[in-house]
Amino acid sequence: MGENVSALTGPGEVLLETGKVDEAVVFFTKAIGIDPAFTPAVSNMALALARQGKADESREQFRNALELNPLDPGTYHRRGESLEVQGNLGGAAADYRRAVEIIMNLPASGDEV
Repeated sequence: MGENVSALTGPGEVLLETGKVDEAVVFFTKAIGIDPAFTPAVSNMALALARQGKADESREQFRNALELNPLDPGTYHRRGESLEVQGNLGGAAADYRRAVEIIMNLPASGDEV
């Protein structure tokens, strides 16, 4: 039985958020190897690359993620984090706003209280 892309991306996200960027990259690389169209793995990889100081590679991965799913709020949020770290506060704010716009415009599921 092969590895599951979600089962690799989840631990990668935890590692990334706890500052274990190199370890996170290993998980995201495996996940993307299984499914190169899994947007969360691609955009998390982009954020990890940004945190490693690999700005060009990070931009390319964010571009890939947005081509895969231009309405993924997670990608905009992660790119906003990346831009904030780079000191591009205007770009970060625009990406954070876009993430919120997408979330606010999602169709209702009927489960709202």
